[in-house]
Order: sequence, then C-alpha cells, then structure tokens
Amino acid sequence: MKTQLLKFPLALALAMLFGCSSSPKIDIQAQLTRFKTGDQVAREEALVEIAKAGPKAEPAMPTLVEALKDKDALIRRLALHALGEIGPKAKSALPAIKALMNDTDQQVLLQIPATLQNIDPKTEGAEKFPNVQTPPPQ
Repeated sequence: MKTQLLKFPLALALAMLFGCSSSPKIDIQAQLTRFKTGDQVAREEALVEIAKAGPKAEPAMPTLVEALKDKDALIRRLALHALGEIGPKAKSALPAIKALMNDTDQQVLLQIPATLQNIDPKTEGAEKFPNVQTPPPQ
C-alpha cells in the first residue's frame, strides 16, 4: 500500500515536469494499445503519456472513462488526471467522473475536484464532494 501511495505522486510529478499542458507529439493509439495490452507499469506509463498530450488526447476518452472503473486505484487516479488534461473537450466524461464520488480510495477522491476544474471551470471544487477529506496541514 505504501509503495502504491508513492507511485502516483511520482508519476504525476513526472507528468507535470515533462509538460502535460505543452501537448507534445504523443502517439495516442500506441499508448492506448499499450494501456490495453501491457502489464501494470506499462498501463500506468501509458496513462501518463496520454495525459501529456492534453486536449489532443480526446480520442482516448472512451478508454479513459472505462479506466475510471478499474479495480486499481492508481489507474483510476491517472485516468482522472488524463481527463483533466484533456480539459473542456472531456465534458462528456463528467457523469463518469461524478460517479466516483463514493470511491473508497482517498487519492482518487482528492483528484476529482482538480479534474472537474480543468474540464469545466464553473464546476465547484471539493465542497461538492463530501467524502473528500483534505489532509491535515503538515
């Protein structure tokens, strides 16, 4: 459990470091194939790459929405992040994102408000999610 908690912030930090919003040339279809056929690490890396494509990753939306139902919380969090990076073009995913309001993983719950804000800036943040508990200040 502890290593899984460390993997997501590292994957997200790497995604942000290498410029999710700069929309580099990412082969979305290749990453979708990697996600669908790869092992756990390949699936995680594919989602990070898809997120890097930003709005150009719109063709990945059906797979990302399906990934929101994955049994692995890290996959769900990375799919949420990727949908958020797609931005307003991911509005059709809002019902699936809101369906995660009762997710059992705290990190998934914490990702939802940021994802919603990136998709629709008019959407309010964490206060719409009573199950999200903000971590205490350190």
